[in-house]
Amino acid sequence: MRESVPVYLNGRFLSQPTTGVQRFALETVRAFDRMLARRPDLRGEFRFVVLAPRRSVLPQGLYHVNARTVGIGAGHAWDQLELAFYARGGLLLSLCGAGPVVHPRHIVAIHDAAVFAIAQNFSRPYRAFYWALTPLLARTTRAMVTVSEFSRNELAQYFPTTARKLRVVWNGAEHIHAERADAAVLSTNGLAPSRYVLALGSLSRNKNVGLVTRAFAAMDDLDLRLAVAGAGSSRVFSGSAVQHGPRIGALGYVSDAAIRALYENALCFVFPSFYEGFGIPPLEAMQCGCPVIVSDIPALRETCGDAALYCDPHDPRSLEAQIRALAERPELRDRLRELGLARARRFTWDRSAEMLLDVVREVRDGGVERADGGTYLPQSGLGKGTQ
Repeated sequence: MRESVPVYLNGRFLSQPTTGVQRFALETVRAFDRMLARRPDLRGEFRFVVLAPRRSVLPQGLYHVNARTVGIGAGHAWDQLELAFYARGGLLLSLCGAGPVVHPRHIVAIHDAAVFAIAQNFSRPYRAFYWALTPLLARTTRAMVTVSEFSRNELAQYFPTTARKLRVVWNGAEHIHAERADAAVLSTNGLAPSRYVLALGSLSRNKNVGLVTRAFAAMDDLDLRLAVAGAGSSRVFSGSAVQHGPRIGALGYVSDAAIRALYENALCFVFPSFYEGFGIPPLEAMQCGCPVIVSDIPALRETCGDAALYCDPHDPRSLEAQIRALAERPELRDRLRELGLARARRFTWDRSAEMLLDVVREVRDGGVERADGGTYLPQSGLGKGTQ
């Protein structure tokens, strides 16, 4: 009988604020725990252990995945030195774009190629670090995971030698239902159900919130407000600002319970990014029955399919036309709600964990970069959409 293999998960994300990549890591850990509960045979095959730096907030409610803090350091130094030491003898999963370059059986998730494709959107220290680290990871890891076919193709263009080792593992979105909706966020901010448009994301220039404010400037005839939820990080992004006005409000950071209520009561959710590797927020909105308008860019076409309306991220008139269509056509809103709910059900964290487990097995069995140069990529079976 084969001895169970230790699979160590890089828990540095537990010491960081939650954005999309940290969400991917946390929900993957929870999905692995559920998978182990359902399948005793898997518990004999693998032992999953999260290793986190001190002062991390360890996840609660795990029954089959062990989580503990190790070492005395933090940050990238902890990644490169202490994590590599404590994860020796097993497989290592780093799910947030960074990890030790010296570990011999390392799988790393690189969510997109944004730091190379839109470098101007990042601070100089941030991009300098990842311009140095990512090529090293591309050479030293046994497998690399990314979240869409678009990102896989982008990364393969920047790092051609990674093509054989790149695997696609989607994000999920059903985590939005983990918290009961907190409708108090509406009354606190003067928002009436179906009478506001919701925008979400950091205030990075890439999130393109300015496009929404410019579109709103041309819609004085509609009794609508714009609510922008989320906060930016000056350490990472060069920054942008939301233009405030009588019909435009920045809500700042809101809880998961509040964002669920905002999704459930909005006329629509708009996500006009210039660049995305996947796009979790549109799927969260779809999970909540909220019609979605997104940028007409490849990754969002791949994620949203025919369940969203699309706009030109450079043209406020394009977004204005789509918002007007939803405000004036109840049948269009109803159709998008139905399509969105069906689309979102295809993306679950349990399914993502199964896809990632396939990669873990490949590495355990000495695969991924095989002698014949072959590769395995899960087939999405998802249409690109025609909306």
